[in-house]
Amino acid sequence: MASAFQRLASRVENRISRLDDDRLLRILRTPVGQRVLFTGLAARLRPASARGLSATIQFDLRDERTDAGSWTVGLDGVGSARARRRAAGDATATLTLELADLGRMAAGRLDPGVAVISGKLDLAGDYGVLLKLSGLLSRK
Repeated sequence: MASAFQRLASRVENRISRLDDDRLLRILRTPVGQRVLFTGLAARLRPASARGLSATIQFDLRDERTDAGSWTVGLDGVGSARARRRAAGDATATLTLELADLGRMAAGRLDPGVAVISGKLDLAGDYGVLLKLSGLLSRK
């Protein structure tokens, strides 16, 4: 069962698609805004897609105005995921991107595949895991 914070994160995530880039970035530059975004990403993983998969996905975020830092989404192998603000020493896969681009992906304005091809999203690590979790960044 989803926690109250996960339910709130899901509702907020659904509403960010209506925000312009400036407003979205102002929200994502706050610790609470980032926590809501990453909790929503973790909640988006359905048990069927994550079951049997133990992995740690690290997001290294860049931003010119703030120390966006690193976040991890950990999958426990039984279908649940948890987001934390920290770097993982043993990440299965790492995604490196601008905070603004992550916001655009979450809002459905930037396709993750297009972000990779255009150089806005750098991938490293286990590509098999990344393919299994392609829905993590896609709003579809």
